[in-house]
Amino acid sequence: MNHQTIQARPYVRPLTPRQADVLAFVEDYMRREGRSPTLREIGAGVGLRSTNAVSIHIEALESKGRLSRHVNSARGLRLAPSESPVEKALRALYETANDALLRQGNIERVVIAAAVNRVSAAIAAAERREIR
Repeated sequence: MNHQTIQARPYVRPLTPRQADVLAFVEDYMRREGRSPTLREIGAGVGLRSTNAVSIHIEALESKGRLSRHVNSARGLRLAPSESPVEKALRALYETANDALLRQGNIERVVIAAAVNRVSAAIAAAERREIR
């Protein structure tokens, strides 16, 4: 087994600055209006002219688990539920293990990578249960 090829799967890719802007706009709009914004409203709110560009950012936020969307609805965006205390603890464990993985040598990498992958799988399973 080649120890150099073992890497921890990233659990959540960080948001880009524009994705963070889109998410913040959606959250603020939903808090103020009590419904989700349309793609055009999001574009106007964050300075994007193209609804296709907005759609790409929404898809990225969906893939990162921050939003969900009902396909045939102009106002079908839903915010992801907030993390439970167990999920927060698992995420913290994952981040700590991932940091350690980046600092350790080959032998330790195998053990840490296995632990990080188990934590990541546990978090993903917990998220799937919440979505249902």
